[in-house]
Amino acid sequence: MKGKMLELYERWEESGHLNSRLKAISEIISKRATQRQVAECLGITENTLIKLRKAHPKLNKAFQYGMRS
Repeated sequence: MKGKMLELYERWEESGHLNSRLKAISEIISKRATQRQVAECLGITENTLIKLRKAHPKLNKAFQYGMRS
């Protein structure tokens, strides 16, 4: 499972979708969405999102930025 989780972030990065995903996360969070709702929008489980946030600082910063907006 861990391999799949990390591959997801890398796939976003390699496909050029990472920045749009990070921006979308910040926007969703700024509207007071829950972490579970963000995961649903991304098409992943909340547990996967939690692990991704821990493994990738950029993803976690998108959440923090959205919370400040």
